[in-house]
Amino acid sequence: MDPKLILAEMAADLEQRTAWDEAPALYAVVDRGDELPRLEDLDVPAHLWDLASPGTVLAILAPQFRVGMLADKLAGVGLRYEAFVLDPVGNAEHAAVVRARQAGLPVPPTSEIPGRVEQRLLTVVLPGGDVLHASIAREPDGTSTPAACHHKHSGEAGLEGSVIDGLRTLLARSL
Repeated sequence: MDPKLILAEMAADLEQRTAWDEAPALYAVVDRGDELPRLEDLDVPAHLWDLASPGTVLAILAPQFRVGMLADKLAGVGLRYEAFVLDPVGNAEHAAVVRARQAGLPVPPTSEIPGRVEQRLLTVVLPGGDVLHASIAREPDGTSTPAACHHKHSGEAGLEGSVIDGLRTLLARSL
């Protein structure tokens, strides 16, 4: 399946959402043959997302995870979630927080740092190891930026983290 088609579906999923502060959602990327891929919601009990970070919840789900009837059409596994990010390049206060965090010093949670940016992200891991990212940012007026999409090929830098690792484990258990 062409990753560009999956990225287009990911961008559409993010851009059609108007509400913020949504619970994460786990998706199977389903190959529908000659049609666009479909992001099919995999039911995860809502209370699990309140227990821990999305990456930790994926690790909790891993031992019993199966996509069932979708396995023969599975083109990837994805997670939609929200996060706050800092701009250490364009904001001196953010740069200081990042340096302090890297040094192991106590810093406030990112959600409490002025000027942080709220993002909605959708990360998909493909069977060959590639990772697709789509993200939108919340504007001060409550609207969203257009989706920014990236395709990282297997072996490239930046293919690690608890969400990516968790999605890889879920995908491996499904193939």
